[in-house]
Amino acid sequence: VIEFMLSAHKGQKRKATGLPYAVHPIDVLSFLSLELKVNSITCWKAEVAHDILEDCPTVSFETLKSKIGEDSAAIVQDLTFVPDEKLQVPSRLQKEEYIRSFCSKSVESLVIKIADRICNTNDFFLTNPDYAPKYWKQANFLFEQVDVRKDEIVEKFGHSTHFQLIYCIERMKDLLK
Repeated sequence: VIEFMLSAHKGQKRKATGLPYAVHPIDVLSFLSLELKVNSITCWKAEVAHDILEDCPTVSFETLKSKIGEDSAAIVQDLTFVPDEKLQVPSRLQKEEYIRSFCSKSVESLVIKIADRICNTNDFFLTNPDYAPKYWKQANFLFEQVDVRKDEIVEKFGHSTHFQLIYCIERMKDLLK
């Protein structure tokens, strides 16, 4: 999966840091597994590939599915946001609706999205500290879902993951004050 991700993101750079894009999925994978205590191969594969459908237009869903499996690919599909240019709705509003959609997406998608948001906010905190709080606040709905969907999170990942989510969210809020 890592080789597939490296190939898909070849030549891409992180906007904020200029580092090779592949650094980001590895950063989020590390956070997901070590900080949040998520011990799921399905989630790990989905996380490593989480931006491929969004950022790599030459990779189809079918190719993704063949590389990481159907369950992981379904999570990636949940995590993918591509504004619909045909809609007469600004992409900012489409993005807000996308964030709100995590109330009904898989709990795996929710936890990965929160891990991604925390890592992205950390990057902004270091490279664009004035933007970091704004970026964080745009996802408040996601963070509320940790309480709303507590039972699902605990059932799927255990109490330690739920506790770590709360702790990491509160820690980030404190950093951004």
